[in-house]
Amino acid sequence: MTRCFSFVAQVLKSWRESSIDTSRDDLVELAFAVLSKLLDCNTSNMVNERFTDIAAELSGYLERTPSSDGEFCRLQASKYLEYIRLRLDVGDEISISENRIQVSVAREQFLLRQDLPGTLSADGARHDNDSADITKIRILPTYEEIMSTRAEYLPTIDSSQWYINGIHGRLDREFRLLRSDAVGPLRDAIHEIMDIMQECSEAPHRRSKNGRELIYTTLQYSRASSSTELRA
Repeated sequence: MTRCFSFVAQVLKSWRESSIDTSRDDLVELAFAVLSKLLDCNTSNMVNERFTDIAAELSGYLERTPSSDGEFCRLQASKYLEYIRLRLDVGDEISISENRIQVSVAREQFLLRQDLPGTLSADGARHDNDSADITKIRILPTYEEIMSTRAEYLPTIDSSQWYINGIHGRLDREFRLLRSDAVGPLRDAIHEIMDIMQECSEAPHRRSKNGRELIYTTLQYSRASSSTELRA
C-alpha cells in the first residue's frame, strides 16, 4: 500500500485536469478515504511511520486555493485527514514491542456524509434560497423553497460536523435553527395548500398534517346590506 500511495502522490503531482473526467479533488478525497479505512482495519498501521509521511504528503494538495466545483470533495477530504491525524497521534503514544502486538483502539465517532447547504451539497443547491452563506438567505421562504421536496440543512449539536468553525459556525447553526422554528411551519403549511389545490379537493376543510392549523379550500364571500360575510 505504501507503493500504491506513492504512485497516487506522483499522479497528483503531474495532474492535468483536462486529461481525465475525474477531478483532482475527487482523487484526493478517495485517497484519504482509503487511508482512513486502512488505519481502521489494521491498528498496527497507526504506529507505521510511513503512514505519517503519506498523510503529510497528500495533505499538501488541500492547501491550494479551492475551486467552486470541488468544495464538497475538499471538505470531505479534510474530515478524513482530521480523523487520520487523530489515529496517528494515538499510535505515537502507544509503546510497541518487538513483535508489534496489535492494540485495540476504540473509535470515538463515525464519519457520515451530510447533505450540506448550497454548493457544498453533493446534489447541488436545493432551491434558490439555499446557500452556505447565511447572509444570502432570505427570511421568508421563496416559491422554489416552498415547493422543494428535499429536507433543509440543519446543523447538528456536534461542532466537529459543522462546515464552519468557531463563532461563525455557532452563528450559522443558531440562525438556521431559529429560522426553521419560525418559518418552517409556515413553509410546510403553504406547501400542503399547494398540494391540495393541485388535487382539486372537494372537502370543506382539511386539517394540516402537523395539526397546528386548519386549511379551508371552499371559501366564498357574500355581501348583505352594509356588512360582509365569509362563509365556508
